[in-house]
Amino acid sequence: MSADVHDKDDMAEEYDFSEAKQGPILASRPHATTIWLHVDNDLLDWYRAQVHAQGGGDYGEIMHEALRLYREYAESIQACRERAKARE
Repeated sequence: MSADVHDKDDMAEEYDFSEAKQGPILASRPHATTIWLHVDNDLLDWYRAQVHAQGGGDYGEIMHEALRLYREYAESIQACRERAKARE
């Protein structure tokens, strides 16, 4: 039997959960909302490859960076359109 396997006799008869807190193990990020998002496999594979190439990390952070860059791009395009319209 491996050292990782515990006999059922190792279990206590009773456990005290009076101080336990319900909820996620990891604290959520401030100013962030958890959503379910379907991502195409080719995109997810690319982000994972980027993390691997960097020696590890969180592909979610790279996705956040990409979304923020896109937002900046979209805002700058909108500002250019508004300036062009004002000159008409």
